[in-house]
Amino acid sequence: RNDVETNMKDKDGWTLLWWAVKNRYNTVVKLLLENGADLESKDKNGRTPLGWAAENGHDAVVKLLLEKGADLESKDKNGRTPLGWAARGGHDTVIKLLLQKGADLESKDVDGPTPLGWAAENGHDAVVKLLLEKGADLESKDIYGRTPLGWAARGGHDTVVKLLLQKGADLESKDVDGPTPLGWAARGGHDTVVKLLLQKGADLESKDVDGPTPLGWAARGGHDAVVKLLLEKGADLESKDVDGRTPLGLAAENGHDAVSNDEYGRTPLWWAARRGHDTVIKLLLEKGADLESNDEYGRTPLWWAARRGHDTVVKLLLEKGADLESKDKNGPTPLGWAARGGHEAVVKLLLEKGADLESKDVYGQTPLGLAAEKGHKAVVKLLLEKGADLESKDINGQTPLGLAARGGHDAVLKLLRNSRQ
Repeated sequence: RNDVETNMKDKDGWTLLWWAVKNRYNTVVKLLLENGADLESKDKNGRTPLGWAAENGHDAVVKLLLEKGADLESKDKNGRTPLGWAARGGHDTVIKLLLQKGADLESKDVDGPTPLGWAAENGHDAVVKLLLEKGADLESKDIYGRTPLGWAARGGHDTVVKLLLQKGADLESKDVDGPTPLGWAARGGHDTVVKLLLQKGADLESKDVDGPTPLGWAARGGHDAVVKLLLEKGADLESKDVDGRTPLGLAAENGHDAVSNDEYGRTPLWWAARRGHDTVIKLLLEKGADLESNDEYGRTPLWWAARRGHDTVVKLLLEKGADLESKDKNGPTPLGWAARGGHEAVVKLLLEKGADLESKDVYGQTPLGLAAEKGHKAVVKLLLEKGADLESKDINGQTPLGLAARGGHDAVLKLLRNSRQ
């Protein structure tokens, strides 16, 4: 009769042992166990007292139940074991107790996550560390095809991401919808996680089933810090999703100026000019982008396009009236930088617009001096044809002829000498 009363259930399927476990009445739990209480009685959700104690981190109760032989692998209606519940809740002391008894590291519930997956999803780094030390499978996937790294990245759990990356987790694992861990981190605006993944070499241009790259997702969500990290790594501003939308298009569609001026003054136009993305430049100019926006060093979009030799971009900016004579802190104008880089097509465009042949940088060098010093014969010829001064001197008293001689550029030296005659 006593056993019957001890194991009677209420409407929720709870016995006296259940109630004692829930309320952490350890002495009562011990007494009930000594008097035949059913260790494996299940509530209406199919959970045993051990499952409940594990979920709620009642380590002393867990220890008592384990000593009496409670079933480590009992599953509730969701297919979750006590280890799964403890991992989900981040109860590392309970995890240790269960692992010492040999709990199955790879048990899965109906949705597929293993204990490691649950711990990673919820950012429980101490539990993740314990499970990894015991050899938990890094690449186990749930029914969505998502790995522990995917879940940790999605949740922005940078410490967990670090632990998984240190163990060699697959950076490019994709779930059924296609996002990689980088895609999930970018989508959620988790810049610290994005940075960690980029440092490990994550693919910038990975696409999900709808087509957006990590940059597209970050722009769509208005996650400025993530957008800037991806752009700095060279993410493609012109990548398109399945509907043909670029990251900038997604940002505009969702009301975000996702790459607005950062703390260094860099704008979308600045980035596009630097990278030579003429299609993006057109779009930005149509939207009224500021031609003269400059960064902390005074470098404008035209400055960058000229320096990098992006002639199509230079042409677009000049047509809109960009300042030919804008200078950075070191003084060279766009013509100076184009000459220094040997970008003949850009030099032609700037000269056609009337760029100042004799503008000097802080070292007193003219475009001709810069081109001569670097040995760019075609550019030197163009500048000479426009009447550039052969005798201009820099702050060290060097003429273009002297600079060409110092650099050992014989062809340029010959051209300059012939022009003197």
